[in-house]
Amino acid sequence: MIEVLIAIVIISLGVLGVIGLQTSAFKSISSSHSISVAAMAAEDFGDRMRANPNAAANYLHNIAPNSEAVDCSTTSCTPTQLAAYDISQGWKQIGKALPAGKLEVASHPSGAAKTYLLTVRWDEDRSGSFKTNCPTKSNDDLDCQQFKITL
Repeated sequence: MIEVLIAIVIISLGVLGVIGLQTSAFKSISSSHSISVAAMAAEDFGDRMRANPNAAANYLHNIAPNSEAVDCSTTSCTPTQLAAYDISQGWKQIGKALPAGKLEVASHPSGAAKTYLLTVRWDEDRSGSFKTNCPTKSNDDLDCQQFKITL
């Protein structure tokens, strides 16, 4: 009888261990997926910037885009209008693909000409994180990835 109880305890501990491993694996897979999505979105946005180098300064932003940007997929646009459209599309893409996804373009800290720092932020654990430190410094920071874009 005691042997049966000990066997049940050992099996229960093993099952709990497997459940813990599956939870950890799921979190890692979810995080890897989000990082991949961020990288693809950043690559797409970088390509948009490279296709419109004369309006590079118009891509610098850290706020949500103007929702009334001209639809350059159906209308001929100026480089400035195309930049506004690209920002709008980038935000839409990241907002749909990542929880609380945000996009920011800034001049690269190195100060190199035609080099920009693209930051993609999202709330991986959907905890309501809102701070923008990148790399993250606390649980209140959004998850983020930064990409160097050279035109």
